[in-house]
Amino acid sequence: FPVTIVNVMRKGQQIKPHCHRDINSVNYYSGVSGNLVIDVDEESYTFYQNNPILNKNGRMVLFPSNVVHWTSLYNGDSQRITVAFDNKRHLRAAVLGTLFIVIIYLSFTRFLNVPLPAGIFKGIL
Repeated sequence: FPVTIVNVMRKGQQIKPHCHRDINSVNYYSGVSGNLVIDVDEESYTFYQNNPILNKNGRMVLFPSNVVHWTSLYNGDSQRITVAFDNKRHLRAAVLGTLFIVIIYLSFTRFLNVPLPAGIFKGIL
């Protein structure tokens, strides 16, 4: 089953370097992980093996689960909200991840009235 985590960071917080392991063993996942930025009001980065990627509302990054990653210190005045996920099965992960992203996007934009950029959903939703 996919593992999904909602991260809510406040000013002065950050996620330390880590990679994703199967919680039932010492083995690293051999699957895919992802990060979806829901809401960020301040310039912040997520680093993947020392490669910084700017966190932008609506941006999703997929990466191998064994990649070490972390975030810069968050200094925004509002909360930084992201959704992280892992899955060992690549095709299933892509299908379920896409479905999950659509549900999250619709939940925030339609039900919570949080404006997000359309991104890949432009003209579709």
